[in-house]
Amino acid sequence: SNPFPNGFTQAPGNLPQAQAQALLLGAGLTAPLRTIEYPYQSQWNLTIQRQAWAGVAIEAAYAGSRGVHLPRGGYAANALPTAQLSRGTGLNASVANPFLGLVKVGALSQPTVTQGQLLLPFPQYTGVTQAGGYVGNSSYHSLQMKVEKRFSRGGTVVSAYTFSKLIGDVSSLTGWLDSGVGQSPGTQDPNNLRAEKTVSGFDSRQRLTVSYVVDLPFGKGKKFLAGGNGAVQRFTTGWSVSGTSTFQAGFPLALTATPNVAGFNLGLRPNVVPGCNPVLSGPASSRLNGWFDKACYTVPASYTLGNLSATDARLRGHGTANYNFALLKKTAMIVSTSNSGLKSSTSSTGSSSLCPIRWSRRMPTPPPASSPHRPISPGWYNLHFA
Repeated sequence: SNPFPNGFTQAPGNLPQAQAQALLLGAGLTAPLRTIEYPYQSQWNLTIQRQAWAGVAIEAAYAGSRGVHLPRGGYAANALPTAQLSRGTGLNASVANPFLGLVKVGALSQPTVTQGQLLLPFPQYTGVTQAGGYVGNSSYHSLQMKVEKRFSRGGTVVSAYTFSKLIGDVSSLTGWLDSGVGQSPGTQDPNNLRAEKTVSGFDSRQRLTVSYVVDLPFGKGKKFLAGGNGAVQRFTTGWSVSGTSTFQAGFPLALTATPNVAGFNLGLRPNVVPGCNPVLSGPASSRLNGWFDKACYTVPASYTLGNLSATDARLRGHGTANYNFALLKKTAMIVSTSNSGLKSSTSSTGSSSLCPIRWSRRMPTPPPASSPHRPISPGWYNLHFA
C-alpha cells in the first residue's frame, strides 16, 4: 500500500504566497533572514620588549578586540513585549481565536487561544527564530606579561601572565561541551539585548603559564659528575627536564530562576538581594553542597523579570591547576666500520630520544652509494628509538 496517500508537502518557497502561508500558519518558524550582516572582529595590540639583563627578556603588552554581528545560534523574534507583563494572569485568559479555520493543526487550530498569544509580535506563529542570530557583540581587553630566561649552558624558562576581561551579549555556541560552567543560561528578554551585555561565560580573569626546558648540570663538560670512564659518562651525560604548568581562574556562573510563570518566549533569571555577598570562603571540598550563598538570590514575582545579569562575575567555578613534567635522556651512539663490515656500539637508557650517530675517524672511506648504511648527510645520522 502507499505509505504517503496524501502525497508530499512541497517546500513553501515553491508555492504561491497564499498556499505557503496556509502551510506555515500556526507553526514555529526557523529560517535565515533574506540579508544577514557579516560578522567581523577587530584586533589591536601594543607590545614593549626589553632585554633586562644577561639572558633575561621582559615583555609587556596590551591586547584588545571587538566582535560585531556575532552569531548567537538563533534569535527569538516572537517574544512577548515586556510592557504587556503588567496584564498578569490576564495573559493566560482564553479569548476567541481569530485564526480558527486558517490553521488546521496545533494550538492555533482551536476555538480559543490565550490573550498573550495575540499580543506577540507575530501572533499567527507559535515561534519565530532567526537562524544564526547574527546580532551579538563582544569586547576584550587584556594586560599580557612575559618573562623569558635563557641559560648559557642550555635551557629556557618562560613565564606568561594574562589579566583580562571579556564582556558581550553572546556566549558559547557549544554549550553542550561546556559542562554547565562557562555558558550562558539563555536570553531573558529577546526584545532588549542590551540588558544581556555582561561578563562572558568563558571569561577567565587571570591565567599564568610556566614552561621550561633545562639541561641538568651532570656528566661530561658539566659541573657535577664530569669524570668517570666511558660507561659512567654515557649514563650521566645528556639529562634534561621539561614541562609546563598552567593556572587559570574559573569561569563566571550563570543562574536561572523557576518557575517561569510568564512564558511566551521570555526567560527568567533571579533577583539579587541588595548588599548580600554570595561568595563563600574556604576550599572547594568544603563547598561541595553549597558553592555560594543561595540566600543572596530570590525568585522574581509572577509576571516580572529578574535583575541579575546573564552571568554573575562574583561567582566563578573552580579554576585550573595543571602540571606536565618530563625527564629526558640524550645518548650519543658511535658507529665504526672495517673491511669486514659495519660494527656498532650502542648505549641507551631512560626514555626514547633522537640519538646522533657519527662515522668513526677509523673509517677509511664512506660506504658506497648503493650501501643501505650510507648516511644521508656526511657525519651524522638521526635515529628514533620507540
